[in-house]
Amino acid sequence: MTHESAKKLFLIGAIFNWIVSLGLFFIPGEFLSLFFVAPLPEQSLWVQQFAGLVFMFGVGYYWVSRDFHSNQAIIRMAIPGKLGVTAIALLNVISGDISWQFMIPASADAIFAILFLVALRSASGWQSSATA
Repeated sequence: MTHESAKKLFLIGAIFNWIVSLGLFFIPGEFLSLFFVAPLPEQSLWVQQFAGLVFMFGVGYYWVSRDFHSNQAIIRMAIPGKLGVTAIALLNVISGDISWQFMIPASADAIFAILFLVALRSASGWQSSATA
């Protein structure tokens, strides 16, 4: 992965998080209905708290898109964070607490985690070629 493609990846990740967070915060029922998720969450406080965290992670991804090398700690935090979201979603699907369709948006987090790892591993090559 090139440095420029990694920067674009994190900008896309930021936008993805912001869209998800704003949808969950302002119109959670309508947003989750887009994916045919059932049952819809009834505890708005926790949905809004989660949406706030998702939004702030998006801010971190935006920072990475602006300065990849200085913000690698954010990437190291994001990878297990995104995998955790996917794992928690899967556990809730398996337990029957929510429909399988919830895995559609949650799977995007797993894909981003893999791509973030690829970008992080590629960074050492960018640093080596910059000093050569």
